[in-house]
Amino acid sequence: KKLNLELSLLRALYVACAPFTLPLLADRVRQPVGPVEFALLSLLDKGMVRKKDFPRARKDGSVATRTLYWCDVTHRAVKEAVEQKDLLRSPGPGEDGKAVRTARATATEEDVREAKAELQVWSKRGGAVRAEIA
Repeated sequence: KKLNLELSLLRALYVACAPFTLPLLADRVRQPVGPVEFALLSLLDKGMVRKKDFPRARKDGSVATRTLYWCDVTHRAVKEAVEQKDLLRSPGPGEDGKAVRTARATATEEDVREAKAELQVWSKRGGAVRAEIA
């Protein structure tokens, strides 16, 4: 099963556990800004991605807005994608496909439990950070 652009964006946001600006996210998934923006709007409408605008003053006195996007890890569809390992699958041979397949094949039950525990810790920390910026 190939990853579409929306799933690739969601994967990049989920795996990084960090907010991105539009140009940085487009660079991360190696796609032009236009299609990435269109796919992000769709993910925003579905509630799977969150965004926040941060106004900042420029030296010339004008105000610019920086928009950050991040994955909503509490969304039902995102949780289902994680359970089905859709967000943990590599996008293809160009990135880290072989490493992900090898790690998945050699992981023991204990490794999986430890990874889930670590994911819960980081999810709680991410929730605290999102609450702080909201």
